[in-house]
Amino acid sequence: MATEAQAGLKQKSQRREACTILASGVCTCFLSSEEDDLSGCFEDARQYIETKTGEVVRTKYLGFTWFASVIISGLLGWIYYSLSAEHQSWLNVISGCIAGVIGSMISVLQRGRSQEIDIFASPFHLAFDATIRMLLGMCFGGIVVIASFANIAFGFVKENPFALLFFSLGGGFSERIIPDLIERTIKKKAESNKTIMTGAESDK
Repeated sequence: MATEAQAGLKQKSQRREACTILASGVCTCFLSSEEDDLSGCFEDARQYIETKTGEVVRTKYLGFTWFASVIISGLLGWIYYSLSAEHQSWLNVISGCIAGVIGSMISVLQRGRSQEIDIFASPFHLAFDATIRMLLGMCFGGIVVIASFANIAFGFVKENPFALLFFSLGGGFSERIIPDLIERTIKKKAESNKTIMTGAESDK
């Protein structure tokens, strides 16, 4: 509890509040009889410290996530405007990557309080995790565009740039769309090859 308090209670008002709650727990322990269960005397203090520490860590994580999304989107935007119209395919992929980053950022914001984050994680670990999350969103958004133009999946939206961006944003928002798509595609290809091999063996 002391380690959590040192990590999360940065303001004097928060420390005073924690001390007040701890003092109340100590008084409860002294006034209790030997038969009373004393295991919950400091539960309020523990819950307060964990809540405040979690708020600090989540705020840092959101800040790192926002910073990483701005940097990655800025670099992708610079590459986008550096390419000429002759590289339309790459322009489409980069647009999907940017949409994927935005989708990842929306996902992190939407799951802000429910997302489990290690309250003892170092700032470096938080920044690294946030950057990886944004990079995954970038990759997933780009894969949606590639899969659409390759007619592997989402081929019905390749002629509609807004629909394609929407699906790219969804690819960044959801952590399972693209991995599930790749898994289904590989499984379907393996079953197709197995059918072909079985037919070839039966012909012999």
